[in-house]
Order: sequence, then structure tokens, then C-alpha cells
Amino acid sequence: MKKETIILLLVIVVFILLMAGVGYAVKADETLIISDNMRLLSEQYDFNIEFTGKPTYTGEGAAILTLTGPTSAKLDIIELDSVGDSVTAVFTIRNNSNDIYADLYTNIKNTNTEYFKVTTALSKSRIKPKAGIVTFQVTVELIKKPLIKEEKTAICANIFASPVINK
Repeated sequence: MKKETIILLLVIVVFILLMAGVGYAVKADETLIISDNMRLLSEQYDFNIEFTGKPTYTGEGAAILTLTGPTSAKLDIIELDSVGDSVTAVFTIRNNSNDIYADLYTNIKNTNTEYFKVTTALSKSRIKPKAGIVTFQVTVELIKKPLIKEEKTAICANIFASPVINK
């Protein structure tokens, strides 16, 4: 009886796997936010850092990039199929301040570190005033292949801008 039960359970498991298929996709929903650290109260109205232009991406997967406001953006990544596949999104950040430099640093959080590696990079850590530009890259890499189900992660990448009067 036990042998028949085990065989029946194996047949059911194989049937479920065949019906469901062993297809998968990965998706990373990411929100990028520029946060202002207002330490210069007398100059705070001139301190204006924002995303600008059209974001781009490269890599093995696909991405949908959206600027959702002057200081926020959204990145949806799909179709990372093999271990090592990655997508790198590039955003442009502009300093619209007349006289104030901005020092930038980033902080990221990834809720699924078992399957995804997330890295960020800034082309420079300081933006000049009067339309100074830097690029911000976010790379999401699949580090472990899902076997049955679709794996997802929520990633938050914050870019902090601090005003600097002196070069």
C-alpha cells in the first residue's frame, strides 16, 4: 500500500509539473528617489536636483523605465532568464541650482538577495551648479535560477543630494 501511494504521489507531482510547465520569468520593481538634505536654510530655494532626459538600458533582459516626477523614477525589469543575465539602467541627474554644488550618494535595498544582485554607480559624486550633469546606473543581475515559480524583488534605490556652497 505504501509503495502504491508513493508511486501515485510521484505521478501527481510529475503531472502538475508538466501541466504548469517549467517556465519562469523574473521581475524587479524598482523605485528611484532623489532626497534633498536641506542644511542651508538661507539657500534652500535655489537647491534643485532632478532627473532629466530619457533613461536608457542595456543588457540581456528588458526594462521599462519611467520618470514619475522630477525626483522619482520607476524601473521594471523582465526576462532575466539565465544566471548572470543582467540589465543596467542609466538615468541622468541635473543640478538646476544657480550657485550651489550638490554632493550625491546612494543607498539601495533589495528584498530578494537570494536571486538578485543589485548595484548602483554614480559617474561623479558632485554635480556642478547651472545644469551640471551626472549619470546614475542601476544594475540588476540574476544570481540564482528559479526552478518552478517566477521570482520577484522590490528594490529601493535612494539618491541623496546635499548642498555644498564651496567647491
